[in-house]
Amino acid sequence: MENVVKAVEDFFEKKPDADFDELDIFLNNNFSKEEIEKYYELLSETLGGMKEVIENPVEMFTKDQKENVISGEYFELVNFPKEERLRSLKVAEWKSGELEPGEYLIDSSMVGSYFIQNGNGSLILGKNSLVFFSGDLITFNKVSDDILKVDKKVICLYKK
Repeated sequence: MENVVKAVEDFFEKKPDADFDELDIFLNNNFSKEEIEKYYELLSETLGGMKEVIENPVEMFTKDQKENVISGEYFELVNFPKEERLRSLKVAEWKSGELEPGEYLIDSSMVGSYFIQNGNGSLILGKNSLVFFSGDLITFNKVSDDILKVDKKVICLYKK
C-alpha cells in the first residue's frame, strides 16, 4: 500500500492541478483493482471514515460548496452547479474540442456573442457556442441557444 500512496504523492507533485479523473486514470494504468480499492479505503479512513469517498471522491471536495448565481446583463454565471442541474442539461452527452489553455475574459458588451481573449489572441463565440473552463483547459462546442457555457465541476454560464 505504501507504494500506491507514494506514487499518488509523486503524481500530485508533478501535476498539482490534476483532478480525480486524472488520478483515477493514473491509478488504473499503474495498479491493480485491488490496490486501488485498498487505497480508496485508506483515503476514506483517513478522511474520517466517510464511506461516500470511495464511491465518489470528487464529491467530498465539492459537496459543501453552495451553488452561486451571478447575473450580468447578457448572462447568468453559476458557480458550483448542483448535479441535478447538470443532469437536466445532459452535460455528459455533449461533445467537445480543445482550445489553447490560458486565462480568458468574457466581454458581454457584444449583443448575441461573447468575446473571449487570452494573451495569444481572441475568440468570438456566437449564441450557440459552449465553452468549458476546466483548470487550464478550455473546450468548446455548439449547443442550444439557451446555454453559452457549462463546466461539469465548477462553472455554468447561461445566455439570458
